[in-house]
Amino acid sequence: MFGKKQLWYLTTVFGFAIGTAVGWWCLLSYETSTPLQAQLMELFFWVFPAGGAGLGMGLVQWVSIRRIHKNTYLWILATAIGVIIMIGGALLILTFTSYYGGGHLSWLLSNLPGWFVPLAIITPIIIFTGPFLQWLVLRHVTNNYSFKEFLKLGMGWILAIIILGIMFGLSAKLVHTRNDILNLLTLFVTTIPSGLIFAHSTINIIKNPLSESRRL
Repeated sequence: MFGKKQLWYLTTVFGFAIGTAVGWWCLLSYETSTPLQAQLMELFFWVFPAGGAGLGMGLVQWVSIRRIHKNTYLWILATAIGVIIMIGGALLILTFTSYYGGGHLSWLLSNLPGWFVPLAIITPIIIFTGPFLQWLVLRHVTNNYSFKEFLKLGMGWILAIIILGIMFGLSAKLVHTRNDILNLLTLFVTTIPSGLIFAHSTINIIKNPLSESRRL
């Protein structure tokens, strides 16, 4: 039987996939005319698809929950901003540590494994930013807003992004075509596992609603 939970999974997957595709389209359709613009585009490369993915997922999820919870409009912003900071911010820090590896940070990087400093900085961002913003909304509209729920969100976000990166890497190696339709279908398929994980980690927003939402 197709119920609220099944609809939640379906809409989350579609919202995440379509939002990511729109973000990619905006990114690829922008043509740089100066070296500075090219550098900025390279620096903020993932902000467009990340913003599209977060906004698309947050919007369709809000449409699904607005009849259950009256005060969940901030869910859209929490999801969109969380995904942008998590993906875009993490990559910006990677760029920063790589760029300054031969300068002020060289003494630190030379005494630690190359992966340690970026990982130590990125991990708190991945764990706390996105899921924390969603958790701030969840704790006002659901019966389950414990620290355990926050950890569940954090692990869901981490796993979703790791799998998304793996899927993007595999698709880049296996699919080589200039056909826009095929590329779009490939992009859609690669986002499905992460969309399902995002849906599962946030399912409590429809499973355990409060009788009356608190004011956000």
